[in-house]
Amino acid sequence: MKRRDILAAAGVWAALDSADSLIAAPTSASGPTSLPADNGLGTLVDKLGSSTGGEMVSTSRGNSLERELTWARAASPASIEEFYDASNGPAAERMALEAALASGRAVSFRGLLTLDEPLVMPANSSLAGEGASSFDDSRGRSSILRGFAGNEPTITMTSDCQLHNLDVDGALQGTGDGIKVIGTRIIVENVSVRKAGGDNFRIGGDNERLNANGWRISGLRSYAAKGRGFFCHHSNSQVSATFPLGEPDVNGGQMFGGDFLRNRKDNFAIGNAIDNKFFGPMSQESAARNFHFMQGARGNHIYGGYSEAGKKGDLLDSGAFANVILFTQTATDSGFTDADGQNFILPYIRGIERLAMLGSFGIAGVHGSGVGGHLDLYSDTLDLAAQIFGRSTGKGSQGKGVATAKRDLHTPADVFEWQYNAGINILSGGLLVAGDQVVGVRQPAIADASHGNESVKINEILAALRAHGLIDG
Repeated sequence: MKRRDILAAAGVWAALDSADSLIAAPTSASGPTSLPADNGLGTLVDKLGSSTGGEMVSTSRGNSLERELTWARAASPASIEEFYDASNGPAAERMALEAALASGRAVSFRGLLTLDEPLVMPANSSLAGEGASSFDDSRGRSSILRGFAGNEPTITMTSDCQLHNLDVDGALQGTGDGIKVIGTRIIVENVSVRKAGGDNFRIGGDNERLNANGWRISGLRSYAAKGRGFFCHHSNSQVSATFPLGEPDVNGGQMFGGDFLRNRKDNFAIGNAIDNKFFGPMSQESAARNFHFMQGARGNHIYGGYSEAGKKGDLLDSGAFANVILFTQTATDSGFTDADGQNFILPYIRGIERLAMLGSFGIAGVHGSGVGGHLDLYSDTLDLAAQIFGRSTGKGSQGKGVATAKRDLHTPADVFEWQYNAGINILSGGLLVAGDQVVGVRQPAIADASHGNESVKINEILAALRAHGLIDG
């Protein structure tokens, strides 16, 4: 029997291409109007035995048609319906989803799916829906609803997992997080997480051994959690002087976009985490802080962030350092407070027409030692002014030095002062060494003598030297 006849006998037209895939479609108006959830491939495989009368049919590549159809089925997305068994009662949807994810195929679904227990995604699994939510009180086209209490996360992502185009509704049940990441190199795209009893989206864990480095997130939306909207933090027992909370493994991640709104704790928080990059996160109306960098946060960057109407302002705690923050804040947001002055912050404050840059930089690269600096650039509609400050934070024999410079167009002259170890001062009015002025302001020139009275000329020279601080009076 020819291959096309076999496919016709199964009620489906199909053609094998030069790759290892098969696309099925209805034969005609008299054929089936829709295909099973697995695109008809399972039906074809099941019917081949009876349709061929036991005849072995081969493709142009020498493989049996049954084998090629099996390969094609494995390459096609799995649906929840394939694995659904109503006899499982309240657990039916969750068990169907677990079975679909365990099949090794990418899983897709549409509509509402209720979990009666926590879902742990197996490594390398992928789950995709047809749309997330843009509001804290409405579901997306594909929603996963938490239907259980307790402190476990609704969804736990292990290594190399993927979530796409879906909504996770915690329904304020229990105290668990919405999505928790404990595996490396996960991918999350266009996902909304709402109303978790804990944090909406958590990367890492407390006192756990895990590897959640290298995560990639795009278009995350986080609304109305009892806890935080987003929290990246990992503490563990690998404690040292460098890592007092343990050496974290939630590092090297990237987030593109991000919408964090009306979470009861911080909208966006970075704890013990290193070298993560965030591009364009928007944080509004947190009941606590819109942005919060905690102890152990280091080398994390925010580019083009937006902050509005946070209740408590934005904060970098003591022990957060070498973070870079470039963002816009509105007049209703009080801006960042840097507890240790060890971070670089460049906010543009909309509605105030000013640009302020605050920060300090550790040249030696060791917290609490080396040379630091502070750059403050301010401008408004009336004038342009800039100030540069610097300080040494060294200890012991280095003493303490201070360098400041100021340029202010409201004053007739620039002011510059530099000190090191209280031993050398350079001022706009002169040079001091160990408190003694050695160079003062420029004095009028002394004319050459045209005739006698050398004592008068000598006295003029001595007076000039005294005026410059080069000799004592």
